[in-house]
Order: sequence, then structure tokens, then C-alpha cells
Amino acid sequence: MLSWLGWCAEYGYDSPSVPAWTKRLAVPDSETPVRSKMAVDRLIARREVHLREKTLWRMLYETCARAEEILGVNIEDLDLAARRCPVKAKGARSKAR
Repeated sequence: MLSWLGWCAEYGYDSPSVPAWTKRLAVPDSETPVRSKMAVDRLIARREVHLREKTLWRMLYETCARAEEILGVNIEDLDLAARRCPVKAKGARSKAR
């Protein structure tokens, strides 16, 4: 909310004042570990890792899709030229990644 208030002030809009007793909510820690690009690149460079796993890791990293979305992709659905594929998003909506 503070960024919204900052935006209002920057563009000259009136914004409500925030009471002094308010505190910024802490972002809860995720139980899912984050992998760096370097870690993913090292994993993909390993010879003993199968192509399917390399592709899965690369797609997860580059698209920020959920694992369930990527695991539901059929190879026939891949558009290699455009580097896109349709996925079933949460709630059974279809979207391109």
C-alpha cells in the first residue's frame, strides 16, 4: 500500500494518510526453495541429467509456471519456433507460456 501512496504523491493525487500505528506486513517465507539461474544452468550442463529433466527445469525457470502446468504439457503441443506452449493454468484456464 505504501507504494500506491508514493505513486499518488508523485503524480499529485490526494491520498489518504496512513495512521502511524500501521506496520508493513512481513512476507511469509515460502517452503519452496528458489534456484538461481546459475544453479539451473549447472544442472542442465550435467551429462547424467536426462533431456526430459533438463527441459522441465528450463521451462520451470523461464516461464515461472507451476510444476503441475509444465508436467501437463504434451510434446505435440510445443511450438518450438515461437518457444511457446499452451498450459492448463490453475482453475482449468488455458494460457500460453
